[in-house]
Amino acid sequence: MSPIYEQLKHNLTLLCNRNGYALAVHGSLIKDLDLVAIPFQMRCLKKDTLFAKVDETISANKVGPLTQKAFGRTAKMYYLDDFHCVDFSIVGFDESSIENIFKGKKNGN
Repeated sequence: MSPIYEQLKHNLTLLCNRNGYALAVHGSLIKDLDLVAIPFQMRCLKKDTLFAKVDETISANKVGPLTQKAFGRTAKMYYLDDFHCVDFSIVGFDESSIENIFKGKKNGN
């Protein structure tokens, strides 16, 4: 993985973890860096808020529009330069289902 991608992945992992998401690398790493943020804590931010924080973290020359992907993912492409781009997606979630999951854990289920 290129040093640019390594540093960016590190920074985005910290950002995601602080805001209730796990960050995973997927894809071949040949054309771009494919990242997916997956909610893992009840206090996770809404997608639009996390994307705003990602926008502030990535210094991109150009940013693509939000696009809907399979399984409730929303993605955005960040073009860093002529050779590096990041495809960042966030897995969607239903807030009520997350509350029910965590409520069950508190009750010992």
